[in-house]
Amino acid sequence: MARRPMILLVVLAVAAFVAACTSANEPQAGTTVAAGGRSVTMKLGDRPFRVHVPAGYAPRTPTTLVVALHGWGGTSESMARDLDLYRQSDTRDFLLALPDGTPDRNGLQFWNATDACCDADGIHVDDSTYLSRVIATVEQHYDVGPGRVFVIGLSNGGFMAHRLGCDHADQVAAVVSVYGAQNADRSACRPSRAVSALEVHGTADETVRYNGGSLLGPRYPSVRDTIGEWRTLDGCDAAPGHADKPLDADPSIAGSETTRSWWGPCDDGSEVGLWTVHGAGHGFPTTAAFTNSVLDWLDGQARTSG
Repeated sequence: MARRPMILLVVLAVAAFVAACTSANEPQAGTTVAAGGRSVTMKLGDRPFRVHVPAGYAPRTPTTLVVALHGWGGTSESMARDLDLYRQSDTRDFLLALPDGTPDRNGLQFWNATDACCDADGIHVDDSTYLSRVIATVEQHYDVGPGRVFVIGLSNGGFMAHRLGCDHADQVAAVVSVYGAQNADRSACRPSRAVSALEVHGTADETVRYNGGSLLGPRYPSVRDTIGEWRTLDGCDAAPGHADKPLDADPSIAGSETTRSWWGPCDDGSEVGLWTVHGAGHGFPTTAAFTNSVLDWLDGQARTSG
């Protein structure tokens, strides 16, 4: 009988050791799963995030997941409102993940995407791994369709969207960057497979300039170099791309100011696109037609091979 307390202590010590060896960012059990048409906070170490479940969600039915990445100083909630993503999630039946960045010394949330944007305080938070685990956590609790994970990022979130396409091509099928940019160091992007990529950018952007520049010292590439890199990475044909009908993406500019160019199909059925918003600056307002067109494009980028 005297040995039982000792055995119990050994069991407890082993359990504590296993728990200590588990990363704080690993998907955690006990997260509440929301019913359709509701939002829920999902646990992920010290960085929980929100997920909106579409009204028509049905378990055991493969569903699209869209990850929304706000800009520097923004929030996932404000981005969802600006692009009307809650309603779109319910209408189009996609899961919507809404993670938030890390506050800098001024309380502005950021993503550590590239050396150019936007780890101003040098915190070196590993957002690439964190966001990969956000995707894995949603997949753990909901039926996400294979090859149907998409990322939309604004500004700093656009830089981060490109980064996820580079680092986690096994998880992410397509990325949309709105006034963001790739890494200027081409060796930093080595996707394991083709990823569809769309860059949307205003020609009058004075923050993330259309022709390239710098924000925190290191340079970021031009819009055309960003797209050129994805065309190379995705093995797109060298022939000129094709164009869609111009789009009215910015309600503050008269007419259909946005030209849309495409290259593809490229490797694994991927596609690369450039939407140039003529006359638009950074953080330009968007129309319903813009959000619908972006989501329509993403719907066509699902991988058939997972």
